[in-house]
Amino acid sequence: MTDCSRMMRNILADSHMTSIEQLPAYVSQHAGAVGLRDVLIYVSDLQQDLLFLLTGRGPDAGADAGGRSAELRIEGTTAGRACQLGLVQPEPPGPDPPASQATATARRWWVPLRHGAERLGVLGVTSQDGDMQTLADLQALADLVGLIVVSKRALSDSYARLVRSSAPAAATPTCCATPAHPSVPTWACRFPKP
Repeated sequence: MTDCSRMMRNILADSHMTSIEQLPAYVSQHAGAVGLRDVLIYVSDLQQDLLFLLTGRGPDAGADAGGRSAELRIEGTTAGRACQLGLVQPEPPGPDPPASQATATARRWWVPLRHGAERLGVLGVTSQDGDMQTLADLQALADLVGLIVVSKRALSDSYARLVRSSAPAAATPTCCATPAHPSVPTWACRFPKP
């Protein structure tokens, strides 16, 4: 049995008796056992504008981000691009050189969380490897996490609060693609007039 299949089996086994609030901890634990570090689950808000970190803590399961970004914009970020395109995206290297040789080869990956055509969010993972097998394993992990999120979200009040955390957009006419309405997201202009 490969490390990836062992990780997937352990996550699946844990998912049967746990809540969505426990998901980040056990996914991180089992992924860490196979060398995947800093595993973060970001879920999209209902408007598909923001990604919220699912920590499993607090009334909205998004409290205590532990120094991480609690929310990321979808538009203009690498994580958002992974969510929009449905493709694994590498985090571009930062301007500062790595502190050690061990971190020099590690790379941050943003992997889309999806359920069919539904974009749920992204999984952020740091891995030493970036070969095709590793990327396929990361996508398989994200697909499993996506299935677990979908199976558990209907039973979680905290998940519902988390994905509804952004302020609802004011009602605007569908002919809003004008300079007079720059705050209206472009997707809102695709719907026909009532």
